[in-house]
Amino acid sequence: MMRLAFSCLALLSLCWNLAAHAAEQRIALVIGNSAYGSKTLHNPANDARAMAATLRKLGFEVIQRENTRLSDMLNIFGDFVTRSQHYPVRLVYYAGHGVQTKGRNYLIPVDADIRFDDEVRYKAVDIGELLDRLAERRNGL
Repeated sequence: MMRLAFSCLALLSLCWNLAAHAAEQRIALVIGNSAYGSKTLHNPANDARAMAATLRKLGFEVIQRENTRLSDMLNIFGDFVTRSQHYPVRLVYYAGHGVQTKGRNYLIPVDADIRFDDEVRYKAVDIGELLDRLAERRNGL
């Protein structure tokens, strides 16, 4: 009898958690960069489309962009930080070129013309800064 009571309690707890998660607001930013000058990549845009479709099925509100230039990426990230601040679940998915330099990770926009290592921080988007901004806005700062 104790085992049955424990099983019912566990099942009730599981249902409660599933209902709570289903009610959570979720937002995702999905970017697929494929058109890099004369060299087009096929997978990033396709991967981003597939991810966006999957996230929508999972109940996410999805902001989807393809082939973003530096100015577009900066604006999109700024808008996403502001728009998503009251969402308990926030997700960023990026498919395209990226690079790590000097311990920092950067997303490469389609219009980037990077020739030297020291140009990366001015011609690409520092993903660490985006994550920091998301964390600050989440805490109301």
